[in-house]
Amino acid sequence: MKLRIEIINKNFKDMSKVEALAADAFDFPPKVMAQMSEEEDMDFLAFYDDDIFVGFIVVSQHKNMIYVFFFAIDQTLRSSGYGARALSTLKEHYKGCQFFADIEKIDVTAPDNEERKRRRAFYLRNGYKTSEYFMFYKETDYEVLYSEGEFDLDSFKELIANTLDGKFQEENRTPINIFNKVD
Repeated sequence: MKLRIEIINKNFKDMSKVEALAADAFDFPPKVMAQMSEEEDMDFLAFYDDDIFVGFIVVSQHKNMIYVFFFAIDQTLRSSGYGARALSTLKEHYKGCQFFADIEKIDVTAPDNEERKRRRAFYLRNGYKTSEYFMFYKETDYEVLYSEGEFDLDSFKELIANTLDGKFQEENRTPINIFNKVD
């Protein structure tokens, strides 16, 4: 069943819920996410099941490609199918687009490795595939996943370059290196 999407901005009615979820899921303030969506041509979207706030996503679109920047489901609603429903709703919202997401690389030495495994399994269960490429950003390796079609490295690099070419990102840029999987 499809979820309802609402646009999040600085005056969003449920900003306190977004802030609480962002604090739980990321080390990144939602007001900055809202600023990114306004200044960087990114979409900051909330998901609702009727009137229940389910979660949010921040995406960047370039041509027919969507880069999932941030995605979080309310902790009390996780493992209830809402993440899958949100991705399905998003796929319908951006019909005909290929989606890309990055997740922290599986690392047995990482204290949150089990969470990383669950996140990876979630995306794979929901139709994403591994590109066998990784990004290195802010001292962390991220595995690049994609949905639909084949993975094209040049197109992905174009998407990343487009995502990171705005004013906000120029002021806060950290170099991103993309590399192939090394066993």
